[in-house]
Amino acid sequence: MSKVQFNLLPDSKLSFNREQHTKKLVYTVAIIASAVSIVAFLLMLGLVDGVQKKLMSDAATKVDKSSSQLQALKVDRIITVQSQLEALPALHQNKHITSRIFAYLPKVTPPNVSINKLDLDLTNNTMTISGTADSQKAVNTFVDVLKYATYTVGSQSSPAPAFQNVVESGFNLNVSSVGYTVNLQFDPKLFTNTAKDAQGKVITPTISVSNTTSSGALRDPSSTLFNSTQSAGNK
Repeated sequence: MSKVQFNLLPDSKLSFNREQHTKKLVYTVAIIASAVSIVAFLLMLGLVDGVQKKLMSDAATKVDKSSSQLQALKVDRIITVQSQLEALPALHQNKHITSRIFAYLPKVTPPNVSINKLDLDLTNNTMTISGTADSQKAVNTFVDVLKYATYTVGSQSSPAPAFQNVVESGFNLNVSSVGYTVNLQFDPKLFTNTAKDAQGKVITPTISVSNTTSSGALRDPSSTLFNSTQSAGNK
């Protein structure tokens, strides 16, 4: 014989119980979801913070290692050398060819005048010449020749004064000779290396001496030129 059950609860009570059950279920699900979200957030926060610190630490280590390697290569010295190499063309362009003096002076020095000392100042473009001559007249001729000497650069240039402010600043009389000192200013183009011909070769200026100023005294430059101690230096 089957049992028969009767639900004696009113409909309102049954509806209330269902609502309570549903509410508990919703609360439970919400709490679980919140807990899962919080745990996930904490895990992500810890992961990001830890990974970021680790990456930054690794990057700093790599930077320190690379810096040590660069210092071992002496980069500062390499950069300095490179800068100096880059400056060489400009320095070469501005340098003076002082050896030309040995071609210039024989053209303006009388045969009876000897040069014992020569000081060349490339900063102020001045020159001091000291030596001896057989007479004061020879010294005067030497001074006049220097005053009126001209130079040209290539075939197209016009003659220009080679020396200016030529002054006999000192002299002394000896038994058989006359000592002299001559100060002058020279044109810096006489020693420059920037003048070039069409082929790009450096042109050496050519000094000319007027026969009217030399009175024929320079037709045969003395073989005794530079026969004593001499100096050509940059002050």
